[in-house]
Amino acid sequence: MSKLKVGMISFAHGHAFSYLDSLLSLPEVELVGIADPVESRVSDIASRHALPYYSDYRQLLDQDVDAVVICSENALHAEITIAAANKGKHVLCTAPGGWFVDPKLSGGGALLDHTVHVMDLMNWFTGSEVKEVYAYAATLFNDKLDVDDAGMLHVKFENGVFGVLDTSWSRKPPYPTWGDVALEIIGTQGVVSVNGFAQINELYSSKVGSGQWNYWGDNMDQRMIHDFVKAILSGQSVPITGEDGMRSTLAALAGYQSIKEKQPVCL
Repeated sequence: MSKLKVGMISFAHGHAFSYLDSLLSLPEVELVGIADPVESRVSDIASRHALPYYSDYRQLLDQDVDAVVICSENALHAEITIAAANKGKHVLCTAPGGWFVDPKLSGGGALLDHTVHVMDLMNWFTGSEVKEVYAYAATLFNDKLDVDDAGMLHVKFENGVFGVLDTSWSRKPPYPTWGDVALEIIGTQGVVSVNGFAQINELYSSKVGSGQWNYWGDNMDQRMIHDFVKAILSGQSVPITGEDGMRSTLAALAGYQSIKEKQPVCL
C-alpha cells in the first residue's frame, strides 16, 4: 500500500502533540519530518522517532512530502499555508497562554478562538451561511490578559435561523477539563441538546481532592487526522474545507467589527 508522506510544521500549538500521536498510529502514513524555528520544542520528539528536523519550514516543503499539518501561531497560518499550497502540498491548518493570548500572534481572543470552531458546526446544522453578526466581548475572567476572554456572538443565517454563541474562556479550575462544548438546538418541533464532551466517566476521589473526567470515547484529534489522510488517499473532499474555515473566520472578524462599531454587521 502506498503511504501518505506527511510533515509537521511548528509545535507552537499544544494540539500538535496529539496530532503527532494520531499520525504515528496510522499505518497508511509515513511521517517524514518536523519543521520548527524553535528547535528545543521538537528536538526530543525528532530524536525519539528518528525524524529529520528543519529550522525553516521551506526546507521541509522542498522534500518529498504529500501533505503538511500546520500548528504555528495564528498570525503565521496564511504565510505557511500559501507557501505549502504553492508547492502542491495538501494542508491541514487549525489556550494555555503564551502566543495564544498575544493579539499580534493570535489575531484575537476567546471570540476568535471559539467562533472559528463552533461556527463550522452551526453552518453545517443550518445548511446556510451567516448574513449578520452582532457581538460583545470583554476581559472578565483574567484582567492581566491583552485579549478578550469573554464574549457573546449573535448571528442570523440567510435561511432565517438565528443563533447565539458563548465564546468565553469561563471554565476555570477546579472544573474537570479545560473547557466544554454544549449545544442546544431549538426548533418548531422539538429541542436537541448535545454535549460534545459527554463520553466520560465522572470520578470523585478524596485522594485527588476534586472531580475528574476520564474519557472513554472517541479521540476528536485522531478522527480529524484520520479523515484528512483518508480524503487525500481516496481523492475525496475533506469534511471541513478551506471555504468552511474562511466562512467561520469571517463571522469571527465580523464580531470584532461589530464590537468596534457597537451595531450589527452584515456579511
